[in-house]
Amino acid sequence: MVWGKVVVTVLANGYLPIIQHYYDEDMNIARTMTFSNNKLLGGRLLPSVMRVVPADKPNEYTELVYEKLELDTKLGDAFFSLARLKRM
Repeated sequence: MVWGKVVVTVLANGYLPIIQHYYDEDMNIARTMTFSNNKLLGGRLLPSVMRVVPADKPNEYTELVYEKLELDTKLGDAFFSLARLKRM
């Protein structure tokens, strides 16, 4: 999907996202993503819950909850080889 624009609201202290509004090509709001439950994940303060609500179905949502997160993990070039991607 091509977005007309995306407006992100972040906290000034720490630059943590609070909410994102996605607009379609006609500049109508299409969906809203909220970020909540900030906690230490992978040694960084991050939102652990992200919820996306479509504008045309306000009673439905997709929610992603991080319980654990590893950041700055070293991956060798072989991890992204074509053969490995085909095996997965």
